[in-house]
Amino acid sequence: MIKDTSRFGRNWVQSGLYFEKIEEMGIRFISIQESLDTADPKCPALKMLPFYFIFAEWHSQTTSEKIRAVFQKQNEQGKHRTSQSPFGYDKDPNDKYKLIVDTVAARVVRRIFQMRLEKVSLGMIARTLNNEGYINPSSYKAQMRGVENKWSRNDKWSVGSVGEILNNPVYVGDVANDKKGCASYKNQKQVRKPMEEWTIAKDMHEPIISREDFQKCADMRTGLGRVRSTQYKDISAFTGLLRCPDCGYKMTRTSTYQTVKRTGEKKILITYNCGTYDKKR
Repeated sequence: MIKDTSRFGRNWVQSGLYFEKIEEMGIRFISIQESLDTADPKCPALKMLPFYFIFAEWHSQTTSEKIRAVFQKQNEQGKHRTSQSPFGYDKDPNDKYKLIVDTVAARVVRRIFQMRLEKVSLGMIARTLNNEGYINPSSYKAQMRGVENKWSRNDKWSVGSVGEILNNPVYVGDVANDKKGCASYKNQKQVRKPMEEWTIAKDMHEPIISREDFQKCADMRTGLGRVRSTQYKDISAFTGLLRCPDCGYKMTRTSTYQTVKRTGEKKILITYNCGTYDKKR
């Protein structure tokens, strides 16, 4: 027994298949609003049942389109729609769609960008933050609310959490929405979109990082590639610039020790290899 056929299903094909199975199993089917009862084989509503299923799907589709239109309008207006504010910001108590700077967390954000501008790897940044006693964003949010952290197993920073901050344009004062989406109103599985498809509204709140520094970090990611974390503190001037003349793949730096026999002095031998060649040879 259901209130109306839309409560039975919103996909007319699947609704029809399920209804046929119910009939085969001898189960009585009642829909109150349509005055439908399979106990009465002469019930007029039975003839209209396929159209009820189609109308239920059409109603679901039009409702989804209306909601998407409202969200798109909010995105264009630069409203921060998510329930959680990004690390480094809080929600304005006078406007839930606006962000204000969290001065404590903002210092950590600036440190992350400063280390990245010095060509420190994401892994080394995470280890540095952990060694200095900084807790990760989810633990910080839980601590500020005075609740238990249910989103992370520990308080440690990871490469993923550091990378998410470095890739988020919110820190230059922009609001980025539509980061995730679903294929259709029938398939609600969320899929992360590429940054080019995000809806970004510029200069909506106070920035933490300058656009110049943010762009330098972005160029480092797309142009210089991965900056390796090694036991050697120096960063080579050739990092990310050397490429294989055959395949165009970025050359990988390898550092090894060599001992001079006469003096016993240890020297570092630096070489660059093609990663593709190393894997396929």
